[in-house]
Order: sequence, then structure tokens, then C-alpha cells
Amino acid sequence: MIDNIHNDGKDHNDSTIRQFEDYLDVNQNYNNFLPIAEFHDTYEEFPTVYHENVVQEPKKKKEEKKKEQKRESDSSSDNSSGSSDASSSGPTGAESSAGAATGASSSAIADLSASQVLSTTFVAMVAVTAVVVPIIENADLEVDLDVDYNAGILTYMIELINASDGSDYYAVVMEGQTVILQQQIFDNYQSNTITDLRNSQEHRVEVRTGTPPLYVLDSVIIPATPSWAEWGHLTVSYNSIDYGVYFHGDSGEAVLKLTDTNSGEILYTKDLVDGLNSDVIGDLFSSHLYTLTGETETDTLLIKDIQTEYTDISWNHLTVVDNVIDYGVEVNLGGVDVTISLYDPSTSSILYSMDLMQGYNADVIRDLEYNHTYELTVASADETYLFETLTTDSEPIEVTVGHLTPKDNTIDYELIVSGEGKTVTLNIYDAAGGPSVYTASLTSGSNTGIIEGLEYSHSYLLTVSSASKTYLNETVTTEAEPTKVTLDSLTSTETSIEYKVTVTGDRDTVTAYLKDPASGETLYTKELTVGTNTAVIEELEPGYTYQFTVSS
Repeated sequence: MIDNIHNDGKDHNDSTIRQFEDYLDVNQNYNNFLPIAEFHDTYEEFPTVYHENVVQEPKKKKEEKKKEQKRESDSSSDNSSGSSDASSSGPTGAESSAGAATGASSSAIADLSASQVLSTTFVAMVAVTAVVVPIIENADLEVDLDVDYNAGILTYMIELINASDGSDYYAVVMEGQTVILQQQIFDNYQSNTITDLRNSQEHRVEVRTGTPPLYVLDSVIIPATPSWAEWGHLTVSYNSIDYGVYFHGDSGEAVLKLTDTNSGEILYTKDLVDGLNSDVIGDLFSSHLYTLTGETETDTLLIKDIQTEYTDISWNHLTVVDNVIDYGVEVNLGGVDVTISLYDPSTSSILYSMDLMQGYNADVIRDLEYNHTYELTVASADETYLFETLTTDSEPIEVTVGHLTPKDNTIDYELIVSGEGKTVTLNIYDAAGGPSVYTASLTSGSNTGIIEGLEYSHSYLLTVSSASKTYLNETVTTEAEPTKVTLDSLTSTETSIEYKVTVTGDRDTVTAYLKDPASGETLYTKELTVGTNTAVIEELEPGYTYQFTVSS
């Protein structure tokens, strides 16, 4: 952008600039002719090129070149005078004006021998448009231009030797295609320092003359320095990427992007500044593929596909028995320290803590309070992976037998329960298997009862248990059924006696006897069985009295 055009020490307003731009719309670019309007208020980025040190032409060589150019210019001036004389005899009106303009332009070429800024074609174009091209008053002008550029700072020094007092000279500095400085040179000397320039852009320092400053007398080009980047460090965990990138270029020119490789979604962007750039990108998925790219608008500076680590933390087993917690946990989480801890919410204290290793970890946490709630956590410094709320059992239940007595087909019991907080149940099962035939809830203290309606001479399994534990197992057999004897009939003949006896119950052994009452001698004995028993006792003496007895 043209901020000011200095001419004879005076500022020009916008109309002057517009007139200059209108002039440039008619004329084209010619060798050593750089119209400033094409840089006016514009900016375009060009692909960077590899930096090469700028070597300025030595002053001695410049002087030799200028002398050679002056000799060529003098020769051109002689030829031009002859052409002018020949043409002056014919044209009139507009043709004379064109001829005058041509003469002025040719004179300008003769005077500006050091640079040879215009060709004859350009002279014809200027003549048609009737624009007055400024004239360099002396051909002995020497331009000493020194430029230094380092890390965005450009310093130049211009010294004009043998400059004409009647001509105006300008220093013009461009970044890319943008004019960033145009300043008239006074007293044949100017030096300046410009900061905050972009290394990625080409820079040009020119010495120009004319109004507007049309002719480039000397110039130095500073090639663009390509931006580049390299990895400093890159540490990948299961859910984060810790990176360091060294960027060499203009701050804000390049950006670092993290992309989900599968979906193409951009998850993270950061402008790079010159020097070390570092950050931690978190909240990523484990075992997932990402792409980290450093790029400018035109170039990719670095790119890397990154796979986050696979992670898995899971319980192998976790049980609570009485006041004991037994756990096993599998850890597959490389590069992260993980700890398991037991926390008591009622006291806000950690009762147990252990660092876990990769792989399988197991332990038993003992001597906890009964019927108490705890929180078991597996976590790193940044994240919780497993969390469980656990309640220990109530105080242990103990069951003792006061008595356990079978009577006939009943069982009389007393069971003493110590401890509270659990439901304890008495059950009676047939020892041969099957469902419970009797159930009763027991309470703390003495519990008594009679279990009736059982089978005689039958074995039963008596148990006392809670939902998680059995405290008592006893096998009890009921008594046999009581024995009963019924004499159904008893008849005799002259020499025999016939009886019919029914026996129920097998608790006792029942025997039938026939005795001689006079002597007490037992003449007949037979063991009876359950059910109906009949028999005939023969070979007795006629008319003799006998005694028949059934006893256990």
C-alpha cells in the first residue's frame, strides 16, 4: 500500500495516486519498470522457496558495469539524434507533439545510462499517451545500496553519488507484492530499519526515480525463507497425546491439527509460533487412530499417524464375606500409575491403598467393621476406572443347641442364636431328600419348639442358616411307633388252644407265652410281629388249666 509519495519534499493527496494508477492502466510492465499500482493495497502469499544468502554486487563491479552502460547509452543517443532530425521535417500538429515526446524520452534514456530502464518500444507507448517521462539530469549517478535481513528485521542504507539536484529519488520496500514503505531520499542518503516482517515472503529494496517513481535504479532481493517444523517430543497414552513441535517460521503462519483418521473430523487446532510449541491433547479414545499434522496454507510441514494405547481395567472377582473384602483386578494400562483404595465415607478416611501393576492383582482386605458401607476405587491421578460401593456382613451369627429331643413322632428343640442383623431360619428336611417339611424364623436368644406330625422311625435333617451361611446341620431320627397288642380271640378244644393277636407299633418286641400255672413252666413261646398273629397250641392235657400271656 502506498502511504505517501514524496516529491520535492511535498505530500501528494489521493488524487495524485489515482492519476498515477490511471496512467498505469494504459501502460504495461517493461524491463526495469515496476508500476507500484500493482502492489497497491494487495497481498498474496506465494509458495516458500529454500533460502539462499543474498550476495550484493560489489561496488567496483557496479562501477564497471555502469561505465559500459554509459558507452552504450552515448552510442544510442547519437543514433537517436539522427532519427529525430529526419522526423522533424515532416510531421505537424499531433505528430510534432509525438515527436517532441519521443525526443524527451530518448533524452531520458541517454541521461539514465546506468540502468537502461526503457526500451524503444516503451518510448513509442509513452509518446502515444503523451505522458512526460522524468529526465535524469546526469549520467554519472552512482547508487550504493546495502541491505541486511535477519529474523524479520530489514535494515538498508542508500547513498547516492553524483546525484542531480533536479531529480527526485525514492526508497521503496516491498514484502511479497505489497509496498510497505516508500520514502523520498533527501540529501542523497537514507537509512532505515523495518521490523516484524515475514520470513516466508520475498522482500525487495529498490531505489527509484521519476514522478511517480517509475525507474528502478538499483535493487536487492531477499528470497523468502521456507517455514519448516520438526518433532521435539511425542508421548502417547491411552487417552492423550503430549507433543512438542519446533516451528521455524512466522508465528501464526502454520497450524497444528489433530484429526480423527477414521472420520476426518478435526478435533484440535493450534497456531504455531516460532520456536517450541507444546501441549497435551486429552479426552481421546483408547486404541484409536489419529493424525497429527503441521501445515501452512500451501505446504504440509510434518504429519504423523498416532495410535493411542489399548486400555482395559476390569474386576476378576470381588466378594464380601463377613467383614472381609476379597478382590482381583486386571490392569492393562501402559504408562499410567493406577491405585486401588478403600474409602470409609463415615470417617472420610482411606483405610487401604495399593499401587497396581500391569496384569493381574489380588488381595484380601480384612478386619473391617461389620454391617458397614465402604467405597472401593481403582483410579489414576486423572481418571477413575472402577468404583464399587460395598457393605460388609452383619456381626457373625453363632447357633448352639440347647436340646434336640425326638419323642414319638415329634422333635422337641431349643436353639440359641447370638448376633443380630441377619435373618436366621430353621428348616427340617427329609434326610432322603425333598422340600422342607418345617420352617421357623429364629431370633437372637433362645428359640424353642416342638415339631409334630413327623413319621415314626424316620431320619430328618435339621438346618439353621442365613442367606449366606449355614450355622447348624443335625440329623435327627424320630422314635418308633409305640407298641399296642389286641387279643382278638382265644379258644380251646379238648387238647388244644387257638389264639388271634393283633400287634401295632414296632417300638417293642411282643411275645406270646403258654405256661403251666401249677409249676410255672413255660410250655409255649412265640415272638409276634406287627399285624395279626394266629396260632394253635396242640397236645395239651384234657381238662387242664393253662395260662396264655402276651408281653414285651
